[in-house]
Amino acid sequence: MKTTRSYEQTARRAATERTRTAILDAGLDLGREKLTVEIVLGDIAERAGVSVQTVLRHFGSREGLFDALQQHGATRVGEQRRAPVGELETDLRVLVDHYELWGDMSITLLAQERTDERSRAVTTTGRAMHRAWVAELIGPLVAPHGGAAPDEAVDELVVVTDVYAWKLLRRDRGLSRADTEHRMLSLARAVIERHRTTPTPPPEDRTPTPYLPPPPSGGGNLPPALAIAAELERRGDSVRVIGHDDQRAAVEAAGLPFEPYPTGLQWVGSRGSNPVAMFRVFHDAALGTDVVASIAREPVDAVIVDCMLLGVLKGVQQAGVPTVVIAHSFMSFWHRWRRNPLTALFSARLGARADRLWDAAEAVLVTALPELDSASAEPGGATWIGPVVPPESAPSTGDAVLVSLSSVNLPGQRPVLQRAIDAVGALGLPLIVTTGPAIDAEGLRLPAGAEVHRYLPHPEAMRRARLVIGHGGHGTTMTALAHDLPLVMIPLHPMIDQPLVAAAVERAGAGIALKKSASTTTIAAAVRRLLDEPGHAAAAARLGASIRQSDAAAGAADRIAQALAPA
Repeated sequence: MKTTRSYEQTARRAATERTRTAILDAGLDLGREKLTVEIVLGDIAERAGVSVQTVLRHFGSREGLFDALQQHGATRVGEQRRAPVGELETDLRVLVDHYELWGDMSITLLAQERTDERSRAVTTTGRAMHRAWVAELIGPLVAPHGGAAPDEAVDELVVVTDVYAWKLLRRDRGLSRADTEHRMLSLARAVIERHRTTPTPPPEDRTPTPYLPPPPSGGGNLPPALAIAAELERRGDSVRVIGHDDQRAAVEAAGLPFEPYPTGLQWVGSRGSNPVAMFRVFHDAALGTDVVASIAREPVDAVIVDCMLLGVLKGVQQAGVPTVVIAHSFMSFWHRWRRNPLTALFSARLGARADRLWDAAEAVLVTALPELDSASAEPGGATWIGPVVPPESAPSTGDAVLVSLSSVNLPGQRPVLQRAIDAVGALGLPLIVTTGPAIDAEGLRLPAGAEVHRYLPHPEAMRRARLVIGHGGHGTTMTALAHDLPLVMIPLHPMIDQPLVAAAVERAGAGIALKKSASTTTIAAAVRRLLDEPGHAAAAARLGASIRQSDAAAGAADRIAQALAPA
């Protein structure tokens, strides 16, 4: 009976996948015939031979279907344009084959990009993919002895192989497929001949050039990545950073060159915490396309990628560039995260599993304290480098209570912040509050003498504190411990690492974890207990000494150098 049930479940899954693929193929077919705004669910359902309800059961809405269509189309394009590196005739034959199937649809989408946001997203991604394809497959013919083809050569090759070149010859001039291919081949050869160089081979001891796409939130995840980058720069490596627009200021303040993702989904943490929107960013294949295109313009020795950016990891690894993964919290959390239903759903759409992408990296660096992370006792290839905290972290001698919650706008955060402020006020203790970009300080009830800052560097704030009320975020919590400060932790979101971090610190005796619904009285009692029971401060000091001694940024740089060293 078990065998029969297993067979039936497998058959059902296969049938479900066939139906899903048929719907997506029907949508792509209609895209060749109609404008995007003209395509309705009924048309797609009829073409696929299913009901509209079936379409909705698979994709939820028209928006959900078109999101999937965009990814399905990009996957199909990638498969169809697979070609060998440096074999121009074969590369152009594959390209023209692709244009014969998709060229007319591409031209239709380009005609809509000024008025239709969906079409503009597709064409923007398409341009980046085409440029990366040209740079990867044809570019080496311009620089046959290694190195990247100059931008001018890639620009010209992109033009002579663009879908508009195909349209002018095939559709407007009415040439045959063979003649169209021959003319595009002649144009490409002329560009290659004009730009072909014989560069001087690089010296054997050239400086590695890591490339760092940081995590998308721009909150507590970003400082560890930038600290590792700064250590690499200090050692003589050249590092550049690609990220989301709201990360520019922090990256440039760290003295690192920054470039924004040109086509990938943008994320601004202070605007909200919609889980679906977050997971779309984590799994956005266009981010990987952006990174690969940037690498094609300016090659690197390795790409250091946050563990959540699975779209980037997949794209870079498929391009054959070495990767190093930063896991910026407990590995025990990341094991749960990869099994999260949203991760599983979006990973399936991406066509790549988190654990396999991590395993394919040259190194996985876990920025957690091993004694707090249960996963450190498990077999595996990850390296626990310890929490990356500001180098000036030292035992605090202050007397204030610091209240600092998430810089990402999480549900219910403002009421929790207000109750924490009221609790400290009721105890009559000196108070420092940091709101971050997520909370507008206007309207908060504050006790006399309280300081409120939108932003205050953690070292500056924690030097003046004796205790921290936080949300259990790994960055804030580890930085507090690095200053020997015990914590009251109020996790704000069950899907993030906060509950796990808070529970581990509480088990270690260095803090107290409370529910998000904790009252002002409960928070005040927890603060009083931490101040009155010296064991908590002692436990925090023990953990703080371990964090400071780990010198995680240096450990990360050592492991990266080891992972990238020639065999």
